[in-house]
Amino acid sequence: MKRLYPCLSFLPFLLCQAALAQIAAPVAPTALTDTMPALAQQVFKGTYNGSNVFLYNPARSAQNLACVQAVALNGKAVAFVPQSTLEIDLSGLERDDTVEIVVNYLSNCPALKLLNPKSLDPAKGFRAYDLRADAHLVTWQGLGECVGCRYFLESFQNNHWQVVNTLTCDQARPSAMRQLPVLHIPGLNRYRLRYFDTKTGRTHYSTEAEFTLEKLVAHHQLYANVIGFSETVAYEILNEQHQAVAKGVSDEVDCSQLADGRYFVVYHNKIEQVNKINGQLKELNFDPAVKREILKRVRKREETIYGNR
Repeated sequence: MKRLYPCLSFLPFLLCQAALAQIAAPVAPTALTDTMPALAQQVFKGTYNGSNVFLYNPARSAQNLACVQAVALNGKAVAFVPQSTLEIDLSGLERDDTVEIVVNYLSNCPALKLLNPKSLDPAKGFRAYDLRADAHLVTWQGLGECVGCRYFLESFQNNHWQVVNTLTCDQARPSAMRQLPVLHIPGLNRYRLRYFDTKTGRTHYSTEAEFTLEKLVAHHQLYANVIGFSETVAYEILNEQHQAVAKGVSDEVDCSQLADGRYFVVYHNKIEQVNKINGQLKELNFDPAVKREILKRVRKREETIYGNR
């Protein structure tokens, strides 16, 4: 600062300020500092098998820039958050669709790699696909079935997946069209397949199929020894120990063989209580909490009968 004193003494004030500004001026950046690295491109190809793809992304380049600059799935740009592992969502594809993932990244970054490369390999072994539901049937295509292996057709009811039909494979087939009859409940019906491989002990699940049945409120009427329904329903008659004494699919139930006592009628996710006194059926109201408990026991019994083998 001593060298500046003469300036303050003899030079005009503005000239002195200019001198100080020149001393403090920053060094201009070089072209090398501002240069953006060139982009490289890497392509990953395969087949969609129901899983997302996870891409390892070196977090930073030598110049403190995010390595991955752009991602495209089958020609369409994909939004992503720059982090060390990028999840590429493939859920919008159908099974067996072709997958092409193009990644543009900074050329001074390490080569990119998939953390789950086998997720794009063509599926091997058993597969069930093209699951469809119509007014009466659920159909699908099965590949790689084994003799004795079992299909469990499940319906989502009361926030719970429950088995509504089963099929055992009688022979090994490389490809087979399968179907099972179903009785829909009013409203939206969701179905899926659970396939149990008796050789490997593995369980496979299919995608879901849906069918909407016009909402009709089913009801029942008692006629001496017969329970009549307003439409064909899947029903179950339980005794006081909540054990099934009759079940089936019909618009009426003959109860003439039932002994006198208290029974519960379960249908369309409803449960009602009836008493048989002196050979005649009579309806009774009962606590809603008891209704919920009985339905819970029915579902638990179904899980025991149809659960994973």
